[in-house]
Amino acid sequence: MTTFTATAPTISLTAFKSGTALVLRPDAARLDLEVAEQLLQRVESYFSANQLMNREQDVTVLVDLQNVAFLDSKGLGALLSALKIASAHNGKLFLCSLQESVRLLCEITKMDRVFTIFEDCESFSQYSANMLEGDLRDRPLITL
Repeated sequence: MTTFTATAPTISLTAFKSGTALVLRPDAARLDLEVAEQLLQRVESYFSANQLMNREQDVTVLVDLQNVAFLDSKGLGALLSALKIASAHNGKLFLCSLQESVRLLCEITKMDRVFTIFEDCESFSQYSANMLEGDLRDRPLITL
């Protein structure tokens, strides 16, 4: 009798804080079903935990896509679902560091009108710091 052991593939998703935001960075080059599920779980957990702790501050997630060269329909759907989760918890979700292929897909699907997209993490950090200081009250937000 032969025994087979199945192990789930490990998908790496780096998470760290930048200011008051949680930054999620998929380490995989593809944002497909497996990575999308992990990303959604992390977003849902973060917003739910903040809601349970009754935090009054804005809860923000930045999805850093610097490593992602391929985004399929499941990945795009996961990003939209993550945005919906953020909105349901009165939070915010932003994207940054899109590679050219991912940026083109966002433009073709008009997702660049749905998401606020920053050139990189530093651009987001500057925006976030300015928002905390109130410097952007009367200025329009520029998206890429």
